[in-house]
Amino acid sequence: MRGTDWIVIDGFTLRQAKRSGIGVIESSDVVIKNNVCATNQVWGIFSGFAPRIQVLNNKAFGCREQHGIYISNSRVPDDNPVIRGNECFENAGSGIQLNGDCNMGGDGYINGALVENNIIHHNGIKGFSLASIQGSLIQNNLLYNNGLLAGAGGIHLSDEPGCEKPSCDNIVVNNTIAEPSIAPIRFSDGATRNFVFNNIIFGRRGIVDEAGGNEIDTESNLRSDMAMDFFANGDAFDFRLRPGTPARDAGRLQYLGKNAPTNDITGFRRSFTIPCIGAYELTPFIPMGSSR
Repeated sequence: MRGTDWIVIDGFTLRQAKRSGIGVIESSDVVIKNNVCATNQVWGIFSGFAPRIQVLNNKAFGCREQHGIYISNSRVPDDNPVIRGNECFENAGSGIQLNGDCNMGGDGYINGALVENNIIHHNGIKGFSLASIQGSLIQNNLLYNNGLLAGAGGIHLSDEPGCEKPSCDNIVVNNTIAEPSIAPIRFSDGATRNFVFNNIIFGRRGIVDEAGGNEIDTESNLRSDMAMDFFANGDAFDFRLRPGTPARDAGRLQYLGKNAPTNDITGFRRSFTIPCIGAYELTPFIPMGSSR
């Protein structure tokens, strides 16, 4: 799609494209939902200069060169992309990348992004690669086993090289990040003034703040290298909370004036008083595969 606004792309399966399964260029207010983008050459879903795009409930996997979903470029102050409910896996690059990329012209920042309720796993490099984003919200996401080939972080906030437009003033809250090979959360290349709370950090490394100046709550970000501390069955990739976890009723409703999400990754209402930490609120436990 090029130069076409207010279009909905819903329910397609797109395979073996030489570039992207779905591409949206110089278009606004486009909705991409309920699609399967499989084994495309470069990207599953790609956008460039596409303000207010919504990418909802898609599967993007098996990209041979880069990312499952890639939202790029801006020349307006109210980009406001929504990336919600997608599953991205087995891509050569990152599961999801956002990049303002000053090298392509425009203002060089992606502003006002909402990245929530996504499941990102088994990608070659990073889970989320977030370069030159501002005023955005990253919440209720599950990321695990990324960085199979290399990579800097499960959630990595940075700057596009040479742009001097670092990722600042973002909120990273109530995510579950299980990354045995790479840093679960990383800030680099001047990424400052970001707020981080209510996250479960599972892996050998914790939150890596190379830039400094980020507001990282030492009480509500929980880290462990023992899956049994948090999860129902981490070995089977069941990252719901187990009964008795220290993440239960240990989160914050607010941190330094920033709000935690009212619902969890499944849409379940969180506690009105003390929510759980991570993407999942603890609910009455039902084993995976139950008929209920």
